[in-house]
Amino acid sequence: MTILMFFFHFMVDFVVAFPAPLSPYFIRHYGLDARTVTMSVALLAFTGSLSQVLFAFRKHDKPFWQAYLSMSFTLIPLCFLGLPIPFLAVFLIFFAIHLADGYFHPLGAALAGENRGGKGVTAFISGGILGGALGPVFITWFVPKYTLLRLPLFALITLLPLSLWFLREEKPPLHLERATFSWRFFGLLWPIWFTVSSRTFISSVFHTFVPVYVAEKGYPLLSGGMLLSSGLLLGIFANTLGNRMRSYLSNGKINLLSFLMLGGSVLAFTAVHQLPLLFFFYILADFATFLTMSTNVAEAQKLLPEHRVFASSLSMGFAWALGHTLNLLWASLFGNNTAFVLKSIGFIALGITFSLLFLERAFTLKPAEAESGSGPI
Repeated sequence: MTILMFFFHFMVDFVVAFPAPLSPYFIRHYGLDARTVTMSVALLAFTGSLSQVLFAFRKHDKPFWQAYLSMSFTLIPLCFLGLPIPFLAVFLIFFAIHLADGYFHPLGAALAGENRGGKGVTAFISGGILGGALGPVFITWFVPKYTLLRLPLFALITLLPLSLWFLREEKPPLHLERATFSWRFFGLLWPIWFTVSSRTFISSVFHTFVPVYVAEKGYPLLSGGMLLSSGLLLGIFANTLGNRMRSYLSNGKINLLSFLMLGGSVLAFTAVHQLPLLFFFYILADFATFLTMSTNVAEAQKLLPEHRVFASSLSMGFAWALGHTLNLLWASLFGNNTAFVLKSIGFIALGITFSLLFLERAFTLKPAEAESGSGPI
């Protein structure tokens, strides 16, 4: 079941990665401006993130079936793209997909952590990173060649073997607790929530605007998709490396290194023009982003072992929601000035690096403090 959950996460993030690299296509095909499209993409990401927190409070009596159904509903709405529909309808289809994505993530992470702890979370997140890496290059190759109208065929071909595999798998009886809310949880998790929110804001702005930025420089649609994919592919290695670094460094120090590298790489990206250099600094920025992807989730589950679903939703969904909200705000204010947007997030990342230097003690929670707040409340 661990391998199947890896592929479930792969497929969920594969599909959710479609809208951002298609931004230049939406601008050209539907005659929209950059601000409208980037705001729409940011709103989709915000929806998927915020819904994670809301869905975490549902009962999970049959978690494996619920994970399967939520994965399925990231593929089924694609069947409606076989109709000639306006951009608003396309947006609503991806809105439904992002809701299913929000249901799947905290549940899947909790199942992964229940099975193998930090290693299980790392494997689960690696599946999502791989899916998010291959999704952009696939969709920017597929749409110019076959158009959106052929995506229903892809959805059906993909869903059938995954469904058969799931039905054949043994499903061990497992009951995950319904997430319990308490303000005491924030006392334990606010440093993680702060860093993940900040990282999500910077990375989501970067991923949203880079395809538009590259298209404005005259490069083809596939170039933007390949940029997104190449950075995410290296993110798998960064994710694994970050988890190993937890044996030698505190989570706070890993976050400090991540933001320092992220800020410098984003600013360097805006200073170059040749495509190979754009690729190099983009990959370096994504490497920094994914260095702490699983370490923060594993740290949150370690601090709240009796509330894994809530810890996962807070360190992923709730934190991601704030980051995507800021992305939406940035797109609404500066969406037509892509160069300024990218430079601004580079300086913000460096500013967060210096703030983490002063807040390092808050990021190093003593074991006694974690134990006192990790039990049921």
